[in-house]
Amino acid sequence: MKRAEQKEDSHRRAPRAQDGFTLIELMVGLVIGLVATIVIAQVLVRSESARRSTVSGSDAQVSGALALYTLQRDVAMAGYGVSSVFTGLGCPVSNSYNNAAVAGLIPTLAPVVITDGGAGVPATIRIVNSAKASYSVPVSVVTDAPQVATTFFVSSTLGTAVGDLMVAVPRTIDVNNWVLAGLEMS
Repeated sequence: MKRAEQKEDSHRRAPRAQDGFTLIELMVGLVIGLVATIVIAQVLVRSESARRSTVSGSDAQVSGALALYTLQRDVAMAGYGVSSVFTGLGCPVSNSYNNAAVAGLIPTLAPVVITDGGAGVPATIRIVNSAKASYSVPVSVVTDAPQVATTFFVSSTLGTAVGDLMVAVPRTIDVNNWVLAGLEMS
């Protein structure tokens, strides 16, 4: 009889609580998870901000180094192929091509000219050198030519080609000689 009573008692007992979490436990767990998510998001945002600051500073340094390298390279080449007569450097330049003034050419025969921009305007650096793809060799004018001359006698044509701009610097600087002439080689 004991077994029969036990069987009956097991059916009459209150149902056993199911395994799991109560509503309050679930809500506490969700709040803890949300707080952890917010903290992690804030840490990631701050680390990304610090990384951006570091990268932007590094980018500025790289850009500055590249600009200085380019300027150094151009200044090192200043004057290359411009004139083999040093007495002409610093002289004012007059120019013409087919009896007309040529706009945009250098006003002074100088390899590097730095011009102050004035109040709040950046300074400018003008660097003059040969831009030929092959090579540029200064050639000497054999005889001085008067201003009306259309032909210059030079010691060699090595490094010259049709269409090259020629800078003619006379051995003797005076108002009767050419200072700069834009000549077409023919």
